[in-house]
Amino acid sequence: MEVEFGHLQTDKAFLSLSNVAPDTYESISLTFGNATMTIVNHSGAAMGSCANNSVCELTPNFNPSMATLSSAPFPITISQNSVVGIRLDFNVNSSVQSDLSIKPVVTIKHLTQRQDDEDEQEMENVDEIDGQVTVVGSNQFTLMSEKSGQLFVINVDGNTAFEDFDRTGCTANPEDFSCVKMGQILDVDLSENGMGKMLAKRVEFEEDANREAIKGTITSVDSSTQFHMVVFNEEPALGGVSEGSQVAVTIQPTAMFQIGREEMGESGGFSIPGLSFASGADLLVGQDVQIRPGMVSSSGGVTTVATDLVRLWVRWGASA
Repeated sequence: MEVEFGHLQTDKAFLSLSNVAPDTYESISLTFGNATMTIVNHSGAAMGSCANNSVCELTPNFNPSMATLSSAPFPITISQNSVVGIRLDFNVNSSVQSDLSIKPVVTIKHLTQRQDDEDEQEMENVDEIDGQVTVVGSNQFTLMSEKSGQLFVINVDGNTAFEDFDRTGCTANPEDFSCVKMGQILDVDLSENGMGKMLAKRVEFEEDANREAIKGTITSVDSSTQFHMVVFNEEPALGGVSEGSQVAVTIQPTAMFQIGREEMGESGGFSIPGLSFASGADLLVGQDVQIRPGMVSSSGGVTTVATDLVRLWVRWGASA
């Protein structure tokens, strides 16, 4: 299972859903491997092989590659009809060592137990799963996440909020499930009940079918028409661009600048005093943005992506 930790903030991800035999368990063991890490080094000195004022994509080693947790809430007793959820916290700051190797620091943040007939009880919620719609059914849709390789069958109900679908031409008012179409790229906040049932709390439109959406964190602003960013998500995969890599983004003259509906707040206005997001002059290092890739080229080891859309995603943080 691939998990991405980034943006200097807390992220959540589903690791697995498994059936285990009823018993009393004394511990849980986690195995790590195949890490990639992108760093922006402004420390004033080289960090290993990464020069100062450079963006470097690394493949750090895990030492050790396994972590075993046996403190409270263990031992955990699982009965025939119980559903158990374990929330793990992987502390990136403590895990990354001075030589840029990784010594996993993992703790158990929360244990949830219930009976399987209490299936309406939420076990966990996850912010911002990006993916492409592969199936649209009756009050549910299937989302394919390029990042994790997982398929999520997601239900909707009368409390699910639908946002930014007016950009698709959907005329429903208020926006509703009828706006969701095959091939669309969506951003979803959802909850999970511990038995594989997922319910969408918020569904936000990102891009139309037959187009791509790339998200990244800005590492430098070169001019009002060009910036560099480190890619942390692409839906679907785009040739010449990979997650964790740095790309130069060229803003086309007719490019649109937008702010995600969730970021604008309930009033529909951008809620950071003194800041706007209307042109390349409003770009800042550290912002998370979505672009719609056009032509992709590579020269001298630098990948350049042209875009006619720059969309701001403000991450206010999440619970650990």
